Amino acid sequence: MAEINIRGISKVYDGDVLAVDQVDLEIADQELLVLVGPSGCGKSTLLRMVAGLEEATEGSIEIGGRDVTHLPPKARDIAMVFQNYALYPHMSVRRNIGYPLRLAKVAKPELERRVGEVAALLQLDEVLDRRPSQLSGGQRQRVAMGRALIREPQAFLMDEPLSNLDAKLRVEMRAEIARLQRDLGVTTLYVTHDQVEAMTMGTRVAVLDKGRLQQIDTPQRIYDAPVNLFVATFIGSPAMNLFPARVARDDAGGFVLDLGTQRLPVDPAVLAAEPVFADNLAQRVDRRVVVGIRPEALDDAGLEPAVPGDRVIEATVDLVESLGAELVVHVALVGASSAESAAASVSDSAAASATGSASASATGSVSMSDLASATDSAAASAIGSASASVSDSASVSVSGPASAARAPSISADGVARRAVARLSTRSRLGPGDAVKLAVNPAGLHIFDPDSGIALRFAASTPEN
Repeated sequence: MAEINIRGISKVYDGDVLAVDQVDLEIADQELLVLVGPSGCGKSTLLRMVAGLEEATEGSIEIGGRDVTHLPPKARDIAMVFQNYALYPHMSVRRNIGYPLRLAKVAKPELERRVGEVAALLQLDEVLDRRPSQLSGGQRQRVAMGRALIREPQAFLMDEPLSNLDAKLRVEMRAEIARLQRDLGVTTLYVTHDQVEAMTMGTRVAVLDKGRLQQIDTPQRIYDAPVNLFVATFIGSPAMNLFPARVARDDAGGFVLDLGTQRLPVDPAVLAAEPVFADNLAQRVDRRVVVGIRPEALDDAGLEPAVPGDRVIEATVDLVESLGAELVVHVALVGASSAESAAASVSDSAAASATGSASASATGSVSMSDLASATDSAAASAIGSASASVSDSASVSVSGPASAARAPSISADGVARRAVARLSTRSRLGPGDAVKLAVNPAGLHIFDPDSGIALRFAASTPEN
């Protein structure tokens, strides 16, 4: 097996359509790296360049230490699994799996032995003599994987291989692919638009948008510490709640966030552990920020009477979605006027991302107030591209404009916004009910409204 190194790779179509923009990736030997992003972000184009199916406009690609940038696909020693299976309908499962070895003129006894081994590994022993039309969707996908496995390539490239399967089968197959990859130790680059696949399968996850790499890290770290507004709203379902706010000081000298008529403290323990975050907040006193709170960071305060009052926000229930194990509760925060609380997307790309997420409770976009404010027209500036893996002590390298995203601005009367919370089924709530939501202070994310970069990573905080 082998590592894959992608350095400064770009792809331009028709002279001016930039599909992939200066992407750098290092995929370690035996790693499963997932490329995730909304439709049209360039992830499949990047995969096809690694496979040799697309010519790179700029940059280089190495597989196993060998420069393959200008080599044809057959010379790269990779195997690809496609979304549509690409099986030969007139051939049996046995012949489909063994076809690459027939092309390589492998001796018949060796071919039969390896077909048997792969079929046993993929639990296809009993269907070897059937044709693809006689198989289920999951079985067809396993045959496609078997045809890739039997070649014993240096790397696997998988282009949304589960998109054509129903929800139940998708869950089974993603666990199976992850297990196979781990058992075989094959370096794998996996492309998907489904954040659930990315989070559950990847050793690491790389988030792309508009051809640029936004963040690359472990799934949990990307969820816990998104580097910008795009990553924050794309990863997680329902999407992260975003609120315009201003930074202020409390009587003890700590930081608080003004959300219109309500205030939330910033956890001093978090600031003590992250001095860059504390410095950026200090520069932001009396200025605009965007506050992000994941639905999971909100709880029903009625079930937690010991919660301090300054960590509670008041709201009115709009809608309750019961998912059996939990409730997804849509609320309007107290302080929002009817005109100001009209929902608006954070950005076109964020809305498309949320809609594309495979989740029964996906909301499709992040609700916020009307963003039309003459004084805040600069809030349509682009989110910077984070091209570094974020660790506890890592900094983010901002390499210029990436995803255009409208950052919210606080309105003249400082109203609060709508939100979504994931609550326990012990909460007995219905539309119109008043509810107090306890906010986990460690779950607050704060972003620069102009660049979209998280303040815990931003190198500096501009005046506004």
